[in-house]
Amino acid sequence: MELNEAQQKQREHIQSLKRKRIELNKRIQAEFDKLQTMQDKFVFLYDLLQENQLEFAKWNKTDFVFSPEYKQNLIKKSKNFTRKKDFIDTFINDIIKPLNQGHCYMFERSATEDFLAKHTAQDLADDNNFKYKFIDNNTLYVRVKSFFKAYFEYDKKKFEFLKDELKDKDIKNFILDIRGNPGGTDMYLDLILYTLQASMTHTIKWYNTALKENEEYTATNYYGDKKYNYYVLTDNKVFSAAEVTTKAFKQNGAIIVGTKTRGEAGISPELQIKVFSYKNSEDKEVNLICQIPISAPVNEKGEIGYNCTYTSPDIECDPDEALNVALNTIQERKSQAIQQK
Repeated sequence: MELNEAQQKQREHIQSLKRKRIELNKRIQAEFDKLQTMQDKFVFLYDLLQENQLEFAKWNKTDFVFSPEYKQNLIKKSKNFTRKKDFIDTFINDIIKPLNQGHCYMFERSATEDFLAKHTAQDLADDNNFKYKFIDNNTLYVRVKSFFKAYFEYDKKKFEFLKDELKDKDIKNFILDIRGNPGGTDMYLDLILYTLQASMTHTIKWYNTALKENEEYTATNYYGDKKYNYYVLTDNKVFSAAEVTTKAFKQNGAIIVGTKTRGEAGISPELQIKVFSYKNSEDKEVNLICQIPISAPVNEKGEIGYNCTYTSPDIECDPDEALNVALNTIQERKSQAIQQK
C-alpha cells in the first residue's frame, strides 16, 4: 500500500527515533568498553540499570535492589570475581531476578552477528496459547494467553488457518480474550489485524529514561478495510504488550469488558550492551548481551506514571463472567438495531 503524506512523516519520525537510540547505545557501549576490571564493568551496568529502572522498581516494589546497602553488598561481592561466570550469575540472580523487570535480561548472540540487532527468542510450541471459535455466524472469539515472543512463529501458523476460514464467514463481532496475558511482543497486534484483514491507527507515548525526553509516534497497522465491533476481555493481570494492545483496540472503538488492567512496564526501546565474548557450552564464539529497557509509560502530563497506565473497562464485571457479558452486549446491540429498523 502506498503511504500518504501523514504516514510517510510518521515513518520518517519513527526512523529518526531509532537512529537516535542506536547512536546513544554506541556511546554507552564505548564508555563500557573502556573499563578494565570485571568489578568496574559490573558497577557500570548496575548504575545504568538503576538510572533507567528506578521508577519501575518503586512501582513494582522491588526498589530494595537499588538501596545503598544492597549496592554496597554487591560491590563487596564483585571484588572477588575471578571468572566471567561469577559476574553473570551475580548479575542475574542478585539483580535481574529480584528486580522482576521482564524486559531486562541477558542472552547470548553469535559473535558474527550485530549485537544491536533485535533479539530473537527461541521458537516454542504451545497448543494452549492460542485458541479460537465461531460462537455464531457473526461472532469470532479469539483467546491468546500470552504474547510471549517465543510462541509467535508457532501461533502465526495457526492464525493462517483462521484467516483462511474467515474467507467464507461474515463476521461482524470480534472478541479478543487476553485475560491473564502478561505481555511479550506487540507483533501479535499486527498478526491479529492481518488475520482479520482490518486496519488500525493508534498513538504510543513514553518517556525515554536514557535520553531524558518524551517520545511519541502514531502507528498505522494496515491490512485491509474490513470493519468489526471489537470487544476485549481483560483482568488485572493484563500487562506490557498486552496493555499496549488493549489501548490500541480501545482507541479504535473497542468495548473493554472485565476489570482494569495492570498497566505498562514500558515498551521498546532497550539498550543492548555487549558484556563479554567467550565460547559457550556448544563451543561456539558468542557475545553476552545485557538488555536494559530505557522507556517508561507516561501520564497525561507527559511525566513518568506507572500508576496510571492501566485501562479501565467500559463494562466492569467479574473477569470470569466477561465472555458472557460481552455476548449479552452483542445480543442487546443486535436487538436494538432490529428495533430501530
